[in-house]
Amino acid sequence: MLSTSGEKLWTNQSLAQVIDSAADDGPVDRERAGGLSWSSQNRLLDRVSALFGLDAAARREAVSVLVGLPMLRLETAARARGVRARGRALRGLLSEISVDVLLGLGALAGLWGPPNRWDQTRDRLIPLDCATPIW
Repeated sequence: MLSTSGEKLWTNQSLAQVIDSAADDGPVDRERAGGLSWSSQNRLLDRVSALFGLDAAARREAVSVLVGLPMLRLETAARARGVRARGRALRGLLSEISVDVLLGLGALAGLWGPPNRWDQTRDRLIPLDCATPIW
C-alpha cells in the first residue's frame, strides 16, 4: 500500500503484525520486524496514529464524531509514549472499528484514495460512503 508521497506504508508485513509486534515486544530488530528498521516501525505507527487523528485535537474530535469512538479513548491513545504503549493503544482502537471504517479513515486522512467494496451480486465495485479529506 502506498501513501500519498508514494512511500510504502508497510512492506512485507501486514499492518496487524507490525502493530502487534510493537504492542507486545516494543521496538524489535530488523529481522523480527520483516526488514523494517526502528525508524520505519515508528513511521508506520505515526501513519496509523494519523488515521485516528492522534496528532491533533481537532482531528481526534472529528474522528470521534464520524466514527463514534469515545473522545476519552482517542485522548488516551494520543498521550501514549513509547513504541509498546503506542502499539497497544493503536491495537485497541483498531479492534473497535470495521475494515470499511479503517479504509474510510485512511481516505479522510488523505493516505489513499476513496475506497471501494466489491459487490458480488451486481458484479462491480461500489464506492464506500466517505466524505472529502478532513485534514
